[in-house]
Amino acid sequence: MSDGQGKKFENSEAEVIETPTNGSKPAAAEEKAAPASHARRGTGPRTRLGKERSKRNAIKHGILSELAVLKNESRAEYDSKLWGFRDYYRPVGMMEKELVMTIANAKWHSQRGIRALNAETEASSELFLEWDEQHRQLQEAGRLSSVSSHGGLIRKIENSEVLETCLSRLRVLKIGIETNGFNRDKDRSILTQLYGQLNEDHWQNDIFWAYHVWAGTASLPDAMRTQQKFPSPKECVDHFLSELRQEIARLHVYGVTRAEVEHRRREVELRRRSVPDTPRLDRLLRHLAYWDRVADRATRELERLQRMRLGQPVAPRIDVNVSSS
Repeated sequence: MSDGQGKKFENSEAEVIETPTNGSKPAAAEEKAAPASHARRGTGPRTRLGKERSKRNAIKHGILSELAVLKNESRAEYDSKLWGFRDYYRPVGMMEKELVMTIANAKWHSQRGIRALNAETEASSELFLEWDEQHRQLQEAGRLSSVSSHGGLIRKIENSEVLETCLSRLRVLKIGIETNGFNRDKDRSILTQLYGQLNEDHWQNDIFWAYHVWAGTASLPDAMRTQQKFPSPKECVDHFLSELRQEIARLHVYGVTRAEVEHRRREVELRRRSVPDTPRLDRLLRHLAYWDRVADRATRELERLQRMRLGQPVAPRIDVNVSSS
């Protein structure tokens, strides 16, 4: 080809490019005319970190992810678990990726079941057991205070709150008698609240009966006491205070002993409650067993697919159907 022919060909080619037959701009011209922002559209992330993040979008926002994570659970923790399995198995293709997600979801549900089992055990812990017992005793003490004249609080001293109330009021009684001697109206009001009405089927050896005897003797005329050789009013007070101190000491020892017994009882109850009630335990164990089976089946299928993809020998699949009929 001569130089003239070459120039003629180049000129004709340039004319075709510059003046297309349909009258529209050529493709090369359109690319040059497009704004720079349009040229950057749809290119996706360019850095390694950006690509690593973007490749997770399809699964991170998938329907299984939405169903697996509850409102009170951490999506970041779920994502970490999911991508931990993906990094470990390195799935190729949609089927392998779906199986990896199934494994991650099954393990996530199993983890939730373990948390629920721990919560059931914690609900029966010593803290809650002790709190429930204290609450029950306070409620019972409140009810008994309004009916204390019918039998007296002393009959319910297995309740630690009631026992402390009895000891407190006996100490008030003791201080009053030590200071002012017998005051029958005030003293009998306290003793009735603690031991019930004296004219009921009353114990003959309790502190209320002792008060009745010693206060009655102290109120006798001097001539009668001298004739019958009864103790003086001061001696009557001393005798009763001696018995009252013994009663306070007895209740205190009872309280200490009962506290030790209750402590041992709580330890036994705590060990007994360390496993949830049977219905709840069965439900949680079934939950854990189900998701363990799901994870196991998905793991076996994934490993089978990966061995097939890599050209490795694959054992034949064995399906076992168990029927209870």
